[in-house]
Amino acid sequence: SCGLQPHSSLQPTGSLSKATLEEESNPLIIQQVIRAMADYGNEEIASILLSQLRKPSYHNTIAENAIQAMRTQDNPVFIMPILEGLIQAEGQFTTRGLASALTTLGFLARHQEDRSIVRSFLAGKLNHPKKAVQTAAMRALEQLQDPRSIPILRNWVHGDPEDERFKAAQKAITSLDKQIEAPQALQRLRNQVATIEKDYRSLKERMETLQDQWDTMEASKDLDQSPAKEAVPES
Repeated sequence: SCGLQPHSSLQPTGSLSKATLEEESNPLIIQQVIRAMADYGNEEIASILLSQLRKPSYHNTIAENAIQAMRTQDNPVFIMPILEGLIQAEGQFTTRGLASALTTLGFLARHQEDRSIVRSFLAGKLNHPKKAVQTAAMRALEQLQDPRSIPILRNWVHGDPEDERFKAAQKAITSLDKQIEAPQALQRLRNQVATIEKDYRSLKERMETLQDQWDTMEASKDLDQSPAKEAVPES
């Protein structure tokens, strides 16, 4: 065949990808391999992505691609490694890379029972000197889906309505409000169902009582209408 064949190093098999990443020096090839692995979730691939998260590179592009792949895999095992990586090496990320990492962190932690650590970390980024990072932190808090972020975000909806931070904060608050409203609506629905069931039971009891009364009345009517026994003449 004269057609172009896919480079074998881009096939997302764990052992082959690991060997390629260890031997390859071209960052573009490394990024392609990482992206190719994104849709293949298993322990070996996860381990490879974690190793790439800690791998030094120009503008931290390898770590940035690894984080994007982690988001695609949507595995909470990546939450703490990303958080630790941001704490230890935030300055190595570009503004875009840092923003992407923050939103990924919020996204991955959205189903965790305890989101306090991630919430506190993201809230701290609202004071970052770069507006783009502040905006990303707000979007990350929205994706975290923790209504306890609302009071933090309210501080940002009193400024310029055209400011991206204002828009991001307002959108996050609206989204998080729904997280509160949904359980309340469900509880109201449950209360309504319970009331309907109670009314139904009461109605059923009244119908049964009426039926008993009707049956008694019909039985009494039948008894009144039954022919009297003829008297037997004495001999």
